[in-house]
Amino acid sequence: MLGVVAVIGQFLLRTEVESPFNNPYFASSLKDFWGRRWNCVTSNTLRLVVYGPILKNVSRIVGPNLAVTSALLGTFLVSAFMHEIIVYYLCRVMPRWGTTTFFLVQGLCIIAENKLIGKINVKWRVPQLITGPLVFGFVVYTFMRLVLPELLEYKVDERAIAEYAAVFDFVKDASLNWVKFGTNFWYKTWKETAYVCQHIQ
Repeated sequence: MLGVVAVIGQFLLRTEVESPFNNPYFASSLKDFWGRRWNCVTSNTLRLVVYGPILKNVSRIVGPNLAVTSALLGTFLVSAFMHEIIVYYLCRVMPRWGTTTFFLVQGLCIIAENKLIGKINVKWRVPQLITGPLVFGFVVYTFMRLVLPELLEYKVDERAIAEYAAVFDFVKDASLNWVKFGTNFWYKTWKETAYVCQHIQ
């Protein structure tokens, strides 16, 4: 969906639009997946307005290591709340926090991943042909376990389709009204012009 919006925006604005995704299935780690490959626009925004300020302010109190953990969890928590709001808007039901749990699990796993990499401290890296499917599979699996059941229960797919259909109908009706208006305007203009020309002759 985001990719389609980016293509439409690029076509309408006649300018280069940042791609929302950067080959997420080639991620070398969860950190790489969420930080550089998945929904890049949102990731960059959260990095600037959430992660950076938390890291800067908390590091003065608890030190850099704990500040990184706090900033990371805070960023995923904000992202979780944003998604909960979207689900609430679509479904009008109180959240059951499956989406929040999903994002917190991702954040905690990134913290554990960083700790593990720091302790191992090896220069050899696992090929992306292996890490990509593992990382992507983990994200998909946790999504299907924590988020998808709620979405299916709330019938988000049906509600989203209905929302898009309503937008499509609105655009269609507005376009038809403009076509009718333009047709009537030019028809009246043509009649008045023809009438004036006839009387001049």
